[in-house]
Amino acid sequence: MKKGLKQKNRIRVIGILLLAVFSLALLFGCTAPAGESSSALASSAEDVSQPVESEDTQVSSEGSEETDAPEPVTLTAFIDSPSVVDDWEWGDDYISQEITKRTGVTLEVTNATTEDHQELAVMLASGEELPDFILVNPTQSMPHMIISQGFAAPLNELADQYYPEFWDVLPTDMDTVHNWRDGNLYYVVSGFGDAERMDELKEPFSPFFSFMMNMDMYEEMGSPPAATLEELREVLKTAKETYDPDFTIFDGQIKRAEADANMAQAINRMMGGTDIYSIQEDGSVRLNFQDESYYKALKYINSLYMDGTFNPENFTVTSEQLKQILADQEMFSYFGHNWQILSGYEGGFSEDAPYRHADYPISADVDPEDVKMKNNYSSVSGNDALFITESSKHPDRAIQYISFLLSDEGQILQREGVEGLTYTLDEDGTPRPTELRLEYEAGPVEILRQELGMNNPKFVWLTSNWILGLARHLRIENEPYYAAQLDTARPYDSWERLNILAGTITDSDLLAIRTQIFDLWSNALPNLYLAKSDAEFEDAYNKLIADAKTLGLEELEKAFTDNYKLYYDRGVR
Repeated sequence: MKKGLKQKNRIRVIGILLLAVFSLALLFGCTAPAGESSSALASSAEDVSQPVESEDTQVSSEGSEETDAPEPVTLTAFIDSPSVVDDWEWGDDYISQEITKRTGVTLEVTNATTEDHQELAVMLASGEELPDFILVNPTQSMPHMIISQGFAAPLNELADQYYPEFWDVLPTDMDTVHNWRDGNLYYVVSGFGDAERMDELKEPFSPFFSFMMNMDMYEEMGSPPAATLEELREVLKTAKETYDPDFTIFDGQIKRAEADANMAQAINRMMGGTDIYSIQEDGSVRLNFQDESYYKALKYINSLYMDGTFNPENFTVTSEQLKQILADQEMFSYFGHNWQILSGYEGGFSEDAPYRHADYPISADVDPEDVKMKNNYSSVSGNDALFITESSKHPDRAIQYISFLLSDEGQILQREGVEGLTYTLDEDGTPRPTELRLEYEAGPVEILRQELGMNNPKFVWLTSNWILGLARHLRIENEPYYAAQLDTARPYDSWERLNILAGTITDSDLLAIRTQIFDLWSNALPNLYLAKSDAEFEDAYNKLIADAKTLGLEELEKAFTDNYKLYYDRGVR
């Protein structure tokens, strides 16, 4: 597959993406309009000069004027989820205006009004005219329906016929990973980790969970050894005796047993375990609650409960209650996603905040080299899968538009906005946020979404992990807590794409089985964490496995195994 984006464009990307240091909120998507607005922020837009491009950049307003303007075309799209951006139309914001200027494309976007996929299902079944694009969640059942019923145009055929440049910008292995079993590529996705482009990142690692402690308390205790789970158990006892916090240890994802940041899943890793889709030596794949390492993790947590250091109220704490617990420093240690802690109380982001990252406590009988943590960048999709319909009236322009979104130029525009408006380059070529952007970021996210057009989910569909990673790694210089998290997790970096793909299910019946088993698993945690004896624990554990088998575990794991073998044979690693 051809790979090779122009070097000048790559240089420009690296510069532009520094801006994300100043906008963590944009990780979750934002949008905004260039037209007149009733908001107080709108007046500031009048003072912003027109976009100014660097001589070193390939993509520029000046450069686009030197070429023939693209022929205008209107493409239609249906997004299979409710809109989170109200009172917006194409052209209301600077970025959609710029997209039209560079591509000639205007989008007419319609969103579903519910999350149940019924509107799209009815549309497909009715025989009515379909839009040019359909955007769905790639991990649910709609991709299978769209493809199996012949509504999707093969992108590989459209590219070969109309726009071979598509192959130049398609992320490495996306076609290998997402090819359908008939050999065609029917959709492209957001959130894809391009293994080749990860080498361009200064920090090509993004961990899923953290271990944190109240370091003020810990240091007052004399910083006793806590390098192993066994040592941590003694530290927790001492913390309980010394401070008697409401929560000596806290599970930040206690309601989702399958979540990577769930405490049992985290400790499973510290026990030498692997992903929830656990690949066995014989090539079979099973859910990891059957693995010895996960069993030991559950037993460890149960021992903390027996010690009196795990509070059963952890299962019922609300997000508002957690904020108060943090503010009052009624928690000593934590397994979960660091953002839940850092953003949970005033001063959480400061360098001397009480809750800070600590080294992961690894089981004493496990070689640290056998501890692996999944790199978030190894993901194969985000929330969006983009199709061109078989009945598209403009298949040539549709495949060209997808290629634009996948290109460095399109990634920058979707992610960082318009030069001279949302950022400028200083004399050293370093991008700086404009006053307008800072002013918008200080206000409500809805206004940011509506009036600047940045990361508007109405049209920002295909941002990759590469574009996110280039921005994210620079947080190390500005956010000491993020640097600390990476320092503790980096030695255990593990690219687990095959595990992820093994668990990729699109069949509706199998999806229902998996949902039922995940619910069963999560509901079993209270009985496992809080068992009052070894016999009670064994009964709860055996019941989990037996009930899962009754729900269809073996059928589900056969599908996982088939997936693993399929992608392994394709050469995915």
